[in-house]
Formats: sequence, C-alpha cells, structure tokens
Amino acid sequence: MEAAVEGAIVFLNKAKTDVSDLEQTRSEAQTLNSDRIRIQKQLSQEEKAVNDAVSATVKKRRDEISTSYDSEIGKAQDKLRKHKNKKEKAKTEGKKERIEYETTELREESRQLKNEFASILKKHRVPGMCKNRWFYTFFMPAGFGEHLLVALVDILLVILLPFAICMIIGVENNLILTSLHAVFFIAVMGSCAYIYQKVVYKHYEVLKRAAALLRHQERNAADIKKIARAINSDEGEEYYDLEDFNYDIAKAEAMVEEISKKKDDALEQFDTVTARVIEDEIREGSRKKISDLKRELAKVSSECAEMDEVIREMTVKLTDRYAGMIGKENLSVDSINGVIKILKNGEAVTITEAVSIYTTNKL
Repeated sequence: MEAAVEGAIVFLNKAKTDVSDLEQTRSEAQTLNSDRIRIQKQLSQEEKAVNDAVSATVKKRRDEISTSYDSEIGKAQDKLRKHKNKKEKAKTEGKKERIEYETTELREESRQLKNEFASILKKHRVPGMCKNRWFYTFFMPAGFGEHLLVALVDILLVILLPFAICMIIGVENNLILTSLHAVFFIAVMGSCAYIYQKVVYKHYEVLKRAAALLRHQERNAADIKKIARAINSDEGEEYYDLEDFNYDIAKAEAMVEEISKKKDDALEQFDTVTARVIEDEIREGSRKKISDLKRELAKVSSECAEMDEVIREMTVKLTDRYAGMIGKENLSVDSINGVIKILKNGEAVTITEAVSIYTTNKL
C-alpha cells in the first residue's frame, strides 16, 4: 500500500515539475510578447513622427512657394485693375464728349427755343402763369396723354375730392355730397372759363406759338436722351482712342499669365523633385533607428513564434501524460500539491481517489 502511494507521489511530483516548467515557459513567453508589443509601439510612434514631420515640412515649404507667387500675382492683378479702371474712365469721358458732340445742334436749338419762348411771352406781356409747363398741359393739351391727364384731374377735383371730404368729416348725407360736387364743378369750370377768357383767348396765337416751342424743346430733350442711351449702351471702342490703354492691359494680363505659369511650374517641380528630397533628408535622420527597431521586432516576433510552438508541444505532452490520471482541469502546481497532500495524509491510496476527493473538497 505504501509503495503504491509513494509511486503515485513520485508520478505527481514529475507532473508538477513538468507543469511548473510549462508555467515558467508561459511566463517567459508573456514577457517576450510584452517586449514585442513595446517594440512595435516604439516603431509605430517613430514612423508616425517621421511621417508627420515629412507632411508638415513639405506643406510648409509648398505653401511658402505658393504664397510668394500669389503675392506677385496679386501685384500684377492690381496693376491690371488700375489699367482697366483708367481705360473705363477714359471711355466714360469719351462717351460724354461724344454725346456732347452728337447733341450739339439739338442743345443749341433747344437754347434758342428757350430764348424765343421767354422773348415772346415778355414781348406780348403774357401773365407769369404761362411760363409753367403745366399751364399748357391743362389749357392747351396736345396728344392723347395730355387729354387723358386733364380728364383724370377733372374727375379727381369734381368727383373724388368731394367724396373724400365727406368721408373725412364723417358726413353721409347725399344732398351734401351732391352739393359739394356742384360747388367743385362750378369752381373748377369757372376757374377754367375765367383763365380761358382772360388769358388763353386773349393771347391765343402767342400761347399757341409758346406751346409749340415748349413741345419742340421736349422733343429735342427726348432725342438727346435717346442719343445718350445709344452711345452709353454701345460697347464699341473705335471712337475713344483707347489703344494705349489696351496695350497696357494686354501687357498686364500677359504678366499675370506668366507669373501664374511660373507658379504652376514651380509647384510641379516641388511636387515631383523637391518634396522627395525633403522627405529623404528627414527620413535619413531616423532611418537607422527605424531599421534597428524593425530588426529587433522581427527577432522578438520570431522568438515569440518559437516560444508558442514550444508551449504547444509541452501542453500536448502534459495532456498526453497526465490529463488521463489527474484531469486536464487539475494540471496546475496548486492542484497537484493538493492531490499529493491528500495521498500523504492517508486520505486516499490512489491518484484517482485523491483527485476525486480534491475535486469534491474544492467544490
């Protein structure tokens, strides 16, 4: 009986040694894996730092080139705008002079008509009201528009105004309203009849000539506006001697285009050549450190893989040798010590009995 127990204890001690070796190997593997993670993190940080430095430096240098050319382009564009403004100002002045020239006869005729209008009124001692344009509209209307205006004013004074007065003072008596219509009708018609009698009929021929002079002036003014609109809307430049301005504008436009092309060429040269040179220079400073980290990472990764294989083989051997007797769940130093203690205390004489007792007690 004692020999059987001692043999079982020897077996369990051997299992404990093998399990302890496996746990030690796993601990070493964990330490090795931690080293691998640390090295990998260092490598990632170093590579990121280099990439960030490359990106920042390349962007900064490229922006400096672009900003420098943009400044020159801006100066050239300012000069172009000034030339265009000068041309536009000269063209505007030219249009004014052209309008002045092409309307000279009309303006001179209008001046003479104005003088003649004032002269005949003064000569025949016509009342001052006859100098007003509205006088001729209401007392000597010509054309559909003026007759319509006269009719509308009559309607306003005779019909609408009395009605509005009644509304304002709050009177709703039809007799009063009718009386107001009559009063305003008599007042308007009476005033008109009086002016016709004392002024229009008395000076009819003079006023007829004066009205013709006024309307001739108005036609001239309309013709002048028409000529001015036509000239202002005409985009042609042949009348204004703008060749020097066009030359300066073309020269400034060529300068803008030339600087823009130089900018494009400089940026292309930077992107294809200079940026790579800058990148190589920055990466060269960290190349050895990154290379060393990569080699170290490869070495540690290889060792981790080898260690994993060793652990796998040891685990398989432990399972094959001891799992059947002890149980896979008891392949630990503490569990095996517990089983050995049960055997030494005489609580069991076989490993199977001791494992059963240990498992029951653990529960």
